[in-house]
Amino acid sequence: MTLLEEQLERRVFWESYMIDRYSSITLDRPFAMTDSAIQIGLPADANDEELDAADSTGSFPNLSSYCAASSLKDVSTSMQRTTEVSVFSACVRLRQITSKIHLTFQGNVTSSSSQSSITARGAVYASLDQLLHDLQAWRRSAPIFENPSCLYEMQEWYDLLCLREQLILSRKALDLVPKPKNIPPKDMVTLCLQCAVGAITGFCQLFERKQITFTRSYFQMLFTGGLSIMFCLSVVRDYSALTIREAINAITQGQVALQQMGEELPDAKRYVAVYEALGANVRRKCSRHLHEESNSAPLPTVDPVTGSQVFHGPNILAQPPDQEPYQPLEYSSQLHLPGSTLGRDETTALYPNVAINDTPLSESSLLPWDLLNDDSLWNMEAGLNEYAYGDPPATLYASDSFDLSMFQ
Repeated sequence: MTLLEEQLERRVFWESYMIDRYSSITLDRPFAMTDSAIQIGLPADANDEELDAADSTGSFPNLSSYCAASSLKDVSTSMQRTTEVSVFSACVRLRQITSKIHLTFQGNVTSSSSQSSITARGAVYASLDQLLHDLQAWRRSAPIFENPSCLYEMQEWYDLLCLREQLILSRKALDLVPKPKNIPPKDMVTLCLQCAVGAITGFCQLFERKQITFTRSYFQMLFTGGLSIMFCLSVVRDYSALTIREAINAITQGQVALQQMGEELPDAKRYVAVYEALGANVRRKCSRHLHEESNSAPLPTVDPVTGSQVFHGPNILAQPPDQEPYQPLEYSSQLHLPGSTLGRDETTALYPNVAINDTPLSESSLLPWDLLNDDSLWNMEAGLNEYAYGDPPATLYASDSFDLSMFQ
């Protein structure tokens, strides 16, 4: 077997791997093969012509020996180059991390009940920190093309992929971490908010420039990301005006993109309607809250006809013209690991919304129901997961499935 033939076999295998991981995670089914059982290596980071030339020399008995020699050469020259499989290999490595995320938190779901609250919380934080580090390392290793010719060669696309996985990771961790009195840790909520804002704004920038198109997967990301922002704003009430403004702008951008996608995906309009109702409620209450504190004008609303943002009067919360674009943070360095040595003041500083000595949480929630307890949100998201690959279940659209009037 020639080096090129072995290379093609590896590419076919890893393409099948990515399809299996994507479909299995979307449909919540077991993987066809565990990562630990895979012994085949990744494709060589080389063009087909280079493999043919190397094969003609007879110096390499197999592709693994060629990969080892190429790795030593790349380290010695300290040069970063791109080949025809650079994008493919980057996508495979990202899917390996996605698989690790799924397996890590899927396994913790079954074992968390046997752990104490403190032990389970520490395990979630440790796993979250390690997986965030893996994602950041992947982003730093993504190929760089001097003259991008398509979406897959643009750095913004790799930013979006990383942010989307960070959003999935943060939502899984937030769902799994123990929540005293049903209140999640503030730092984890803030992480989820940052990931959701980054994913939505990153996609919308590419979508507005027509550099990326609509898919059901992106629709799911925008929908769940927007609802995650609404939830985070409802749980944590002491965000800065800048943070709230960025979050509301992300909700608005996501709504405009979802509305445009709804024109191409007619069966998605019910989700868009729910998103619009929730978004309007959150924008109204955030605007009222900020207006009371800073005497600023209300936050932008969405014109139902044009889909553009509408400002009523001067708005100091509008995006400044010199505002720098959203930059992903080094999340792992920002996590506060709660320990037993924290005193009352420190605990209040880290988690100001957590009730202490049975002091109730503020009753003025941005959302009209508890997102962590109410089944409506999770039922809608479960239907959206199935919707990504086919028609949602008929029961999802039953008359009593959800009532839009509850969001008014």
